[in-house]
Amino acid sequence: ARQLFDKTDLPAGTFDSQSSFAQSLTEAAKAAPKCLVVASIPQSRIEIGGDNGIKALDVLKNIFTRVATPWRAATGDEGFEIVRRRLFEPLTGKEAFAHRDATINAFIKMYRSGEKDFPRGCGEGEYADELRASYPIHPELFRRLYDDWSTLDKFQRTRGVLRLLAKVIHRLWESNDAGLLIMPASVPMDDHAVKSELTRYLDDVWEPIISQDVDGPNSLPLKIDQEVTHLGRYSACRRVARALYIGTAPGSENATPGVSSERIRLACAQPGETVATFGDALRRVSERGQYIHQDGNRYWLSTRPNLNRTAEDRAAALMGEPAELQAEVVKRLTDDRTRGQFAGVHICPQSTADVPDDATARLVILRPEHSHKRNYEDSPARKAAGEFLAKRGNTPRLNMNCLVFLAPDSKNLEDLLQATAQYLSWMSILNDRQSLNLDQFQLAQAETKKKEYNSTTDLRIAATWTHALVPHKEDAGGEVLWEESKLSSGQGTLADRMGKRLIDDEQLLPQMGGVRLRMTLDRFLWKQRDHVTVGELAPWFATCLELPRVTGRATLEQAVLDGASMLIPDDTFATAETFDADSGRYLGLRIGGGGNISITSNTCLVKVDVARKQQTEDEGQVAEPPATPDGDDTAIGGTEGGTAAPDGHAPGGSTGGTPDPRKLNHFSGSVALNGTRVGRDAGRIADEVLSHLVALPGAKVSVTMEIEIKVPGGVESDIVRIVTENANSLKFSHCGFEEE
Repeated sequence: ARQLFDKTDLPAGTFDSQSSFAQSLTEAAKAAPKCLVVASIPQSRIEIGGDNGIKALDVLKNIFTRVATPWRAATGDEGFEIVRRRLFEPLTGKEAFAHRDATINAFIKMYRSGEKDFPRGCGEGEYADELRASYPIHPELFRRLYDDWSTLDKFQRTRGVLRLLAKVIHRLWESNDAGLLIMPASVPMDDHAVKSELTRYLDDVWEPIISQDVDGPNSLPLKIDQEVTHLGRYSACRRVARALYIGTAPGSENATPGVSSERIRLACAQPGETVATFGDALRRVSERGQYIHQDGNRYWLSTRPNLNRTAEDRAAALMGEPAELQAEVVKRLTDDRTRGQFAGVHICPQSTADVPDDATARLVILRPEHSHKRNYEDSPARKAAGEFLAKRGNTPRLNMNCLVFLAPDSKNLEDLLQATAQYLSWMSILNDRQSLNLDQFQLAQAETKKKEYNSTTDLRIAATWTHALVPHKEDAGGEVLWEESKLSSGQGTLADRMGKRLIDDEQLLPQMGGVRLRMTLDRFLWKQRDHVTVGELAPWFATCLELPRVTGRATLEQAVLDGASMLIPDDTFATAETFDADSGRYLGLRIGGGGNISITSNTCLVKVDVARKQQTEDEGQVAEPPATPDGDDTAIGGTEGGTAAPDGHAPGGSTGGTPDPRKLNHFSGSVALNGTRVGRDAGRIADEVLSHLVALPGAKVSVTMEIEIKVPGGVESDIVRIVTENANSLKFSHCGFEEE
């Protein structure tokens, strides 16, 4: 028909006579019983044959569709069965069906357990039916061939699939492939016959792309599999690259090319394999492949090269000169201004003079070149930390017990520098956009890669500075020892994580109790002394590595207040405002009970037995009567004016010359408290009344609280229950609600 179009001098007649014949034929077939006319309509423009063929097809299709019923030879699902019947023997026997069902169940179980790793719906019963219908070929391979490859003009839906799969199955059979199903990742593109079948429908440029970025003896995926053991175990990079080609090559020039990472894992993973391995392989091949493109979570192969090769070359040049990389890392570290529990954080100081010699806790974050390996005594980090600890500039360092160090891990540092090199290389590509003549797609790729490696660099910094190096001594004369610990990979800045780790290990004390301070005094500081002053304690704690490490003087002062507030001071110490060396007495001596204490450098921490000895001596001096001169008839304990009573006796029945030996020894009292400020009022009573009495020798203290509350509107039942239960748990002697 197309050969007759627009021609009138042919012996066979014109195009009109051809179309008239077709109309007469269809009408006659319609009228005749048991008569069927089948017209096969070509689908490819190549088979239609140019513009004349298109016009002829339109006329003939219109004639036939008037009386015809359209029917497609094979749908995608029917293609499963056609291919299976043509290429495989039918399953027979219970054992074969049992093997099939076990395989399908294993796949469905994997898809259900890793729901987020695969496309939605893969773990449902409907997908199990697809697996059963296409067995032993995975339905994802059928979908890609029927949905994507069949859109190519040269690819015939049924015949093309049969030709390709026949060669694939032949090669897998010969190589004794152990795969449970034939998947997109199973297609052996290193086989010449298979590769030829895959490239015959595409441009010739695809053959070298396959050899370079997909599969072959010199391909990038094979090289990565050989370099990385856990990837080579599954040939993960080659399988990912094959799945990328099968899934994206036909539509690489579409407006929105590519497939998601979930679909790539679906095309690769089999039961018993670690699914995350294929995610790692996808990341590696997309980073290094010259023709592999990425946009967010979409990946695809294209005939247009990406910028990966340019970025790799620039990153390799940067790795050869690491000074620029280290400068970028130091800049990022310096941007963090948080201090955590430390008075100061010194980031990558150039010399020991950059770290002050102050009596406050300070963190030194060592430079990238000062890396460390666990339990490696001669590491650059240990040597650098030793120098910072020993001196400041040209002078010896005094406050050694104030410094702790954070060092980078030598192994993780290499990964960090590689990520930094990638970030700087993509930055340079963006800066050179004009000279490189980048198009919009390449600009978008460069921006995406820059953001990706920017984030990766920050994450790897946190994973690199993980070695905490803390100096200490066992005793005053011992050598400096180093305690090593590793920071966890939790949230927070380096200073926050370092402070938390040291506090958890009690290597840094932002707070100290009075008992802990007393234990330190007993062990190191006052074995041969009766007291120490706060002015002496502060520099000792800052300089002596055998003492606990505190954040600063405020921690010590709080510990002194805590120890002085103990009602029973035997586990802590007594305090005094100062020590009078001339008289050998402590002034303002307090033995427990707290009260308002003002801490100064002269404040003394006194051994409790020494303080009680002075207290006993002071009480004895108060009890002795002063001597009276001869002829003076004034008596101690007389009347308010100091003279004897008219009858010559002292008040209370004592004789005028003898003091009353009795002392007041019982105190009792009651006071009304503000019901809304009970805590405040009770605290004042404890400080201003109880504190003066409970510390006295032999004092027996009993404090009782009486409560009476009236609620005119009544108390709800749930409040009655809560108050009653709490009162009973607090051991109230008697309590209860009643109705007046």
